[in-house]
Amino acid sequence: MNTDNQPVKGLAERRCRNGFYVAQLHYTAEPGRDPSTPQGLVWYENARRGMPEASWRKEYEIDWFARSGQLVYPLFRRDVHVVEPFAIPSHWTRYMSVDPGLRNPTAVLWAAVDNENSLFFYDEYYVPEKLIADHCRAIKAKEMGIYISRRLIDPSASNRSIVNGASARDEYAAKGIVCSPAKNDLEVGIDRVGRYLSIDPVSGKPGAFFFSCLVNTINEISNYRWEELEPGGEEKRDLPEKPVKRQDHLMDCMRYIIMDEPRYSAKTVVPGYKPHSRWEGMTTGY
Repeated sequence: MNTDNQPVKGLAERRCRNGFYVAQLHYTAEPGRDPSTPQGLVWYENARRGMPEASWRKEYEIDWFARSGQLVYPLFRRDVHVVEPFAIPSHWTRYMSVDPGLRNPTAVLWAAVDNENSLFFYDEYYVPEKLIADHCRAIKAKEMGIYISRRLIDPSASNRSIVNGASARDEYAAKGIVCSPAKNDLEVGIDRVGRYLSIDPVSGKPGAFFFSCLVNTINEISNYRWEELEPGGEEKRDLPEKPVKRQDHLMDCMRYIIMDEPRYSAKTVVPGYKPHSRWEGMTTGY
């Protein structure tokens, strides 16, 4: 706590309800990062470049409520990222991902990577309350025999039921839709999606595009928001940093594909399905 009468630039102090003092040190406390100095101004402009406003306010302005209720992907713009559908060249590398659901929709998203590694999300499937066999038939009908280089699925789909030892991933594989478990790090995934949505300063283009026919995907990404923080939340030990868990199934699919680091490849071999052990991922249903 600052006990003299001279204010320290960039230092803020407050007393919590429990009697403890909290000191917050702002970046302006360091001359090399203080925008009022020539050197600090250069750092400030470089640090802010390409960073969403809410992320900047949270990470650098010590604003606990910066992301509360804010869009998860504020960089998404229909006039930049949405394109009219076109015929995908046969040599582009294709990906698909599945987020299985029962009462909630089963979501599937398809993407293709061109030879400059630009990612184009070109088709979607979003249907609730159907059997896995129905979903697999619909997936095959949409693909029409087109070669898919890489298939991904929610890693929780590998969890086995204690009742019959089966998993959703097994059931998809048995019906010809062989998927690998996706990487499901939420924080890293959101950051990587943000990078794909950002504009490259050299090419002037983003890394990802969406066909205009993806009605559900575009609706989700346009409305995907962070959870609201309650007043006084800044004094909690663990602050909620998760998006609202509602109408996010295609957002999960998009994140699965981007977390797989999609790249153009003239030919990609799909690994054969390797059944997991009887006890791996066992769930009780409780």
